[in-house]
Amino acid sequence: MTSEEFVTEINSLRLSSKKNWYVWTGEVNGVRVRLKGFGTWIQRIEAGGITDGSSMDISVKRFKGYLFEIVDIFTHERNQNPTTISCQYCFDTGWSGNHPTDQHDPCKHCNKAGEKK
Repeated sequence: MTSEEFVTEINSLRLSSKKNWYVWTGEVNGVRVRLKGFGTWIQRIEAGGITDGSSMDISVKRFKGYLFEIVDIFTHERNQNPTTISCQYCFDTGWSGNHPTDQHDPCKHCNKAGEKK
């Protein structure tokens, strides 16, 4: 999905989750992204070895701007490091770091072979 589609989807999720936590995992501009938020606060957003979060109780305009900005950072990082391999197990369990660049080498953190993303 594109950055614009991502921001629209996360804003819709926020609106449908009033006074509740929400989580989302998907691919944006070719980068696997996952996040957890409450209202306009993105508590944690991860992709490509980068973890970030927004300020609490920000305006909807700042919330959307933050989402666009962080996705641009993730996309830029992916373009700078195209050989980074991410093991799905480590991604799903929250380990963020570089995996072996040889697809057949096991990840030292989960002992599973990495998969090119």
